[in-house]
Amino acid sequence: LATWASGQASDEGMRPYASVAPLDWHTFLLTLAPMLQVQSTDFNNYGRQLGAACLMQLGTGRMHRGEGAIAKEAQDLAWDIATQRKESLFYAQNLLPYVWGRREAGEYGQAYRQIEQMMGDHAAALYEPRDYTLLPRLVAVVDVQLSLAHLTGVPPLLEEATSLAAAKPAWERLLPATRWCTYHTLLSDWSAASAAAIASQAVRAATPTQLNAFDLARYNETEALLRAGERARAQADADALASALGTNRRYRLMWLRMQSLLDADAGDQATAGAHLREALELAEAMGLPGEQWPIAGALAESLAAQGDADAAHTALAQAESIIAMLTERITDAALRDHFARETRQRLPQW
Repeated sequence: LATWASGQASDEGMRPYASVAPLDWHTFLLTLAPMLQVQSTDFNNYGRQLGAACLMQLGTGRMHRGEGAIAKEAQDLAWDIATQRKESLFYAQNLLPYVWGRREAGEYGQAYRQIEQMMGDHAAALYEPRDYTLLPRLVAVVDVQLSLAHLTGVPPLLEEATSLAAAKPAWERLLPATRWCTYHTLLSDWSAASAAAIASQAVRAATPTQLNAFDLARYNETEALLRAGERARAQADADALASALGTNRRYRLMWLRMQSLLDADAGDQATAGAHLREALELAEAMGLPGEQWPIAGALAESLAAQGDADAAHTALAQAESIIAMLTERITDAALRDHFARETRQRLPQW
């Protein structure tokens, strides 16, 4: 069940096996009903634990395939089961995918509150500080801070995560490696960002796939490399991802953003704009507002470069509207004001 739920297959990375008939979500949910009873019994206790684990795997796999609605339902249900059972270890093991699900939906405030709750309410019940759950927890905290553009506490967290990951498999080393590039990109420290991009690519080359989990911001590496004059390296990276996409919409969205940067760098604004339009439609179809607003901002810049001022202002207005919607979801006043200010500064300033 967990293998089917994750949707992993050899030819396209995250497609269900051909021999397994896909199930309607509501039909699948009915098969789990005995596992989901609130009251624990000798018969359903382990079943509920297994059901929560399978649901989280389903949510993670579907999230990475761009099926956000199913992913969110599965992850929320898994989290509810764990909450009923008071499973502190489950929170620690699954905080990163759960936070990713909230970030994909643009629920940054909820992700922030969940981290605060887990770090506070459940800290005493967790295992030793340097257990196998600490690396993903650190990365989850970093991801929320990056989403909120709240960067002050990021370096020490990433330094600890990088140290913890040093002896781990390549895909785990990749988690902090990619975040360094995003961090430096948000600060516009292009020298450090390009060095981090090269380091990330070296780690990624040691993984068996181009579709690594939680590695969905490679466009930051593309921009950093282009600003450092490393166009050939940036294009090779985009081409490597393109060769592995298959029908995977979520990773195609990332590739579209990468290729649009390469198009613009080559002076081909028309093609860059076409890639950005497709990316914007895809992000909207998958319900990814956190992806929509920077894409709309980049499209506005591309349209302006093509001399289409009216369309450029329309795209910019769309980006500003999405930022306003995301801002309203953040309940903490200080975080809300900071997010609104920092995100708007990343849009074209006309």
